[in-house]
Order: sequence, then C-alpha cells, then structure tokens
Amino acid sequence: MLELTGREVDIRQNANELFQSFTSTTLGGFTEFLRFFTHFTIGITIMIFLIYYLLVDGKQFFEWVKAIIPLSDEIKESLFNEMRSTSWAVIEGHVLVAIIQGLVAGLGLFLTGVPNYFFWTFIMVLLGFIPIFGTFLIWGPATAYLFLIGDVSSALFLAIYGLVIVSLTDNVIRPFAVDRGSDLHPAVILIGVIGGAYVFGAVGLFIGPIMLGIFKSVLLVFKNNYEDL
Repeated sequence: MLELTGREVDIRQNANELFQSFTSTTLGGFTEFLRFFTHFTIGITIMIFLIYYLLVDGKQFFEWVKAIIPLSDEIKESLFNEMRSTSWAVIEGHVLVAIIQGLVAGLGLFLTGVPNYFFWTFIMVLLGFIPIFGTFLIWGPATAYLFLIGDVSSALFLAIYGLVIVSLTDNVIRPFAVDRGSDLHPAVILIGVIGGAYVFGAVGLFIGPIMLGIFKSVLLVFKNNYEDL
C-alpha cells in the first residue's frame, strides 16, 4: 500500500474505525427508533382510551363544559353544534381516508412481492392520517428495495402505482371526506397533523386537526354573533 499511495496505510486500523463508526451509527439509530416506537405506542394507547371514554361519557362532559361557559344559551348551542360537526367530519374523514389509502398501498406491496406486506399495510393505515406523503414513507423505500435487489420491473410498477393510484386516493377522497365536512384547507389539515404529532405524539394525529377545526368554529360563531363589535 506504501508503493501505491506514497504513505503508509494501516488497513486493519481503518477497518476497525469504520466498523466502530458503523456500530455507533446503528446503535444510535436503533435507540432513536426504540424511543419513537415507545412514544408512538403510548400515544396510540392514550388515543384509544380517549376515544372510548368520549364515547361513553362524552355527552356528560360536554354538558358540563356548556354549563360553565359564560355565554348565552343560543350562542353556546351554535358554538357546540359547529364544533361537533367539524370535529366529527375531521375524525370520520381521516379514519376513512387512512384505511382506504393504507389498503390500496398495501395492495401494491402485495402485487410486487414485498416481504411482510400485511405488517407494512397496517403501518401505512396509521401513516395514512398524514396527508400527502404519509404512506409514501413505506412504499417509497419499498420501491428502492425492489430496485436494489434487481427487480426493476416491480420497482417501476410500484413507483407508478404509488404516484398515481395511491396519491389519487389522497387527492380525491380526502377533499370529499374531510375538507368538505370541516371546511378546512388541506394545508391547514397538514399543519394540524404534523403540529399535533410533534406536540402530542401519535394522539396528535387526531387532536391537531380537531383543535384547528374547533378554533375555526369558535371564530366563525363569534364572527356571526359579534361582528358589530
């Protein structure tokens, strides 16, 4: 090696340093993934409990909230009706879109022979709550995987399928299922999803858009009742 480079190179030492760097990076990545998975699992668990108790005791809770708000009965009724319709539109729309988009993307993985497609389909249903690029976080790397193992035709098929068919479910179904009922712009929904997930974890996927929808409802009701102020 001295003859080729003009300086002495310790191949064993370089190999050890490379291995140590790779090991450190891998362990760091695994630690971050474990932390993310723990937070995500806790968030999903909290979300399930919240949904359960809202279904069981939600009516009593809202009645209590209505009783302590210092507004007239007419304005409170208008406010809660608007909040209720917006919140349910966001929830129902996101659940519907996430399930459809995850299943459609999972079908693409199945058709191209991606391993563990059932598990990745479940993950894509969860990621489907994130507008625009949610399921791409799975089928995008899956396309790269197929290309790296030499299955170019399947990789091309999955890329086209994802960009056209999967994206179509997000661009067509979401506006009808979510935006129409809640009257929220897709950009606002995206901000609510990302911001909610950042602040609240997995449960923020629901809470973020709902909070923005409620905020919009409050502004709308106050505008209609206090526009002379």
